[in-house]
Parts: sequence; C-alpha cells; structure tokens
Amino acid sequence: MRSYSVHIQSGKTTKDLWGVIQGPHESLRAYIKHFSKAISEISGLDDGTAREALKKGLRHRSLFKNEICARYPPTIQDALHRAKGFIELEEENERVERDLARTREELSKARDEREKSFRRERPRQQRPTEKRGERSSRRERKRPFSPPKYVLGISPSELIAHLKRQDFVTWPKKLPENPARDTSKYCEFHKDHGHNTVDCRALRAEVAELLKKGHLREFLTEKGRETYGLGGEHKERRVVQ
Repeated sequence: MRSYSVHIQSGKTTKDLWGVIQGPHESLRAYIKHFSKAISEISGLDDGTAREALKKGLRHRSLFKNEICARYPPTIQDALHRAKGFIELEEENERVERDLARTREELSKARDEREKSFRRERPRQQRPTEKRGERSSRRERKRPFSPPKYVLGISPSELIAHLKRQDFVTWPKKLPENPARDTSKYCEFHKDHGHNTVDCRALRAEVAELLKKGHLREFLTEKGRETYGLGGEHKERRVVQ
C-alpha cells in the first residue's frame, strides 16, 4: 500500500492524527491546513488511514464530508485537492452573508432615521389621521359613565312594572357572563344578577331619556318637577334619587 511522504521527522503517530478534529467554529480552510500539517509529521502514513482520519475529523453535515462519503477519493492528495473547491464555496457564502447583514443593518438605520424625522416634523398638537372632533369624542368615551338621576315618586319595582306595559322602552341587552358576579343582587331591568335595580345605571339612563321625551313625568316628585317645569325647557340639573 502506498505511503504518504514525510517532510518532518517528529515522532508522531496515526494516533495523533485521529485527534485532529474540526472545531465547531473552525473554517474548512483552517482545518485542512491543520490536517495537512499533521499528516506531514507522521512517518509511514498510508492513504487509507489518512482518508478515514480526514472524514472522521470533519464536522457533521459538512458539505465536504458528504462529498467524501459519496465519492470516496482514491488518494489523500485527491481529497485535499477537492477540498479547495469547498473552501472557496464556504468563503463565498460567508461573504454573501456579511454583505446581506450589512445591507439589513443599513436599511434598518435608514428606516429609524425616517421615523425620527417624521416624528420631529409632525405637529405635536394633532395626530395625522385624527380630526379635532374625533379627539374630543375619544376623550368623551374615556370619561367614566355617570347617567342623570331624577327623583320619582314610585319604587324601582313599580317603575319596572309600569315600563313593562309600555312599547316605547328600550330594554337592555343581557349582561355578559361573569363568574364573579354577585348573585345576591338582582336587577329587574336587566332580569339578571350582579346589581340591584335601584343601582342600575342603564335604568337611570333610560328614565332620563324617557323624561326628555315627555314620558314618566306623572311620576316625578315636587323636587323632580323643578327639573321639568311645566312652562319651558327642562334644566340640566341632576337630582339624587
């Protein structure tokens, strides 16, 4: 069997060659240089051992390792010659990746600069797609709900009984499901648990709306009639029930 030529008499053996392993981040060029130096220091090394050591030392899933397994080189010199093409391919891929990374970084910086410039030039007092009236409406929606309260001379149960006989009442939708709802309280207006009828904000709002339309005024107390005078428009004064 043909032996590989020896350039340096160092006393190293094939056992040392099996320990030449490509590192996890070592390039193919660096590994081939390392491996070539190792085989040049071993006396009497045959091609078969050198080729197997090269294949074993390459990283798993290495393209060059796949090449050796698929097309086994007849000599170690042939294997090292093939390695040159894979070295060039690896370095070209790395160059392309560096260029792409640099391009992505430049695009990201340019986008950040455009956004900063846009924020500086945009009027601070108004959003670009929002009109002044829309901002006012948005602020109104954020305010806590507080419907008017009016003094009626009948109890909540009597009020509900009267409303059930009318066809001008807007009844509320069913309350959303809530496991934490207080089942000890019941609202006749919602026909559901969670709060008492006397505390129902939806009922107060509906009564206020009906009073504005002229309904239910016969149930107002004297204090309630102060809000709705017989001779003119009502005053927007809230009276606690």
